Amino acid sequence: MKMREIMSPNPFTLRPECSIQDAAKLFLDKGIDGAPVVDEDQHLLGLVTKMHLYRAIVDRQPLSLSVKDIMSTQIHALDENLPVEELHKLTFGRFPVLR
Repeated sequence: MKMREIMSPNPFTLRPECSIQDAAKLFLDKGIDGAPVVDEDQHLLGLVTKMHLYRAIVDRQPLSLSVKDIMSTQIHALDENLPVEELHKLTFGRFPVLR
């Protein structure tokens, strides 16, 4: 089995200018824990997770802060043809799958 068979083919995404409040609303409304941040051409720029939002809250960041200011930009992406059996070798928990 390949990654393309288990990945979310159309993930919910955020734009870099979205606020952290918008991100939190998306996570709650859609029941998700993270989302890729993409530009207008759908190129991957970063990744935002619940942990990023928690850190922003603990650090007393304004809810209007943009996700580009808290997102991870060092992203481990996987190829859609990677065999699922290889997942156990990974040392990171959330990753986009690229086509």
